[in-house]
Amino acid sequence: MYLIYVDANGDPGANTAASRYFVLTGLIVHESFWRECLHRLVVFRKGVKDKYGLPLRLELHAGDMVRKPGSFRRDDLVSMLHALAKELADMEELRIINVAVDKQNKGKDYKVFTVAWNAILQRFDEAIASGSLPGSTGSDKGMVFSDQTDSLPVTQIMRYSHIYNLAAEAANTARRQRTMLSKLIEDPSFRDSRHSYYVQDTDLAAFLLYERLSPNRHMNKKGRRNYFNLLAPILYYPLDIADVDGITWIQQEGRIADVRCALPRRFYTPGYTEGQTH
Repeated sequence: MYLIYVDANGDPGANTAASRYFVLTGLIVHESFWRECLHRLVVFRKGVKDKYGLPLRLELHAGDMVRKPGSFRRDDLVSMLHALAKELADMEELRIINVAVDKQNKGKDYKVFTVAWNAILQRFDEAIASGSLPGSTGSDKGMVFSDQTDSLPVTQIMRYSHIYNLAAEAANTARRQRTMLSKLIEDPSFRDSRHSYYVQDTDLAAFLLYERLSPNRHMNKKGRRNYFNLLAPILYYPLDIADVDGITWIQQEGRIADVRCALPRRFYTPGYTEGQTH
């Protein structure tokens, strides 16, 4: 069984005023490596406590730490995030998949959130089926874990994907093909990020990806926008698509065709509007 922990960065709405990009990052670990990797994360956090004074129970939310360091020195926190990225990259049992949507020149009705989630579920399903992930037995399934922010729409997207998934081909073509998810089981499971090191580490990876694309003023100096490159050893590259730097781009010329997957009305929750901020 493979577990994927998914987190986002950027605004999920089509309006580029809030953010030009919306990214999803998934951290994949096989059940046979789960406890071993968790132990390494706990050991790392103990070292962080000793060096920087950050409590073990403190949630590592990368964006907040860089923007609002509070009583801690920002440079210390950035150094800690750099060290954590290197620690993750050294864990050969892990893999990271990334989906990025460039919202520029998209219509106002473009379903950024839905498109991105459909793409990362498709990538995870394909990765398991390929047998190329660490720990593969050839008969593995996958489960999805995420934070609690968008539990209802994510559940609906995944339920629909079990039935009918509109997948894009890796070519400049608008043709759609039907490919139901075959390896993923059950609804997504949601975790409070305060209580999951795996979710917090996925948050870091998503943050570093976004800062590479559109760095804030704190990350746009001293080479910090390139911290995402530290994760190169564990980035997953699909066998059938030449993803650039381990990033699956949605509708970007010459990289991957558009992925469109608007859900039927019955799959949307009353009162939920895609693109709303949480």
